[in-house]
Amino acid sequence: MQKIPKLASLTLSKIKTEDNPQNEIQPIDINEDIVKQEQETEE
Repeated sequence: MQKIPKLASLTLSKIKTEDNPQNEIQPIDINEDIVKQEQETEE
């Protein structure tokens, strides 16, 4: 079930990047935070 939020976050990041090309860094940071949370959960 953890795969669904990850896919959703990637989709949101693509939308944000397309709407705001200058804000590419923000979606990447959000994805990194989600990945870190998932890694902590797996441990």
